[in-house]
Amino acid sequence: MLLRCALHLGLTDVLEQLLEKSNIDIESIRAVFCTGEAHALLESDLREKESLQLSGNPTFVLNEARQKLYGNVGYGVIEANIKEVLKSQNAGTASWC
Repeated sequence: MLLRCALHLGLTDVLEQLLEKSNIDIESIRAVFCTGEAHALLESDLREKESLQLSGNPTFVLNEARQKLYGNVGYGVIEANIKEVLKSQNAGTASWC
């Protein structure tokens, strides 16, 4: 029987072990956290999410934010919306998609 234990990703030593195993430079990651840059980037993303009124993840914003596709959207739906935006003679206005 194979037993798996969950890793506590909130612990710095666990994160550093994972970074090391993935050959990611620990010092560059540590620098981003120690300077507050990581927190500032997260806050910036949250403000942009609110300003765009995003409802889910992932979100595709099309037609100057007139169309938003989010969540588990199939490729065919995304493709149809993009094609409609690209072929529209009334670029910048609402489309049927």
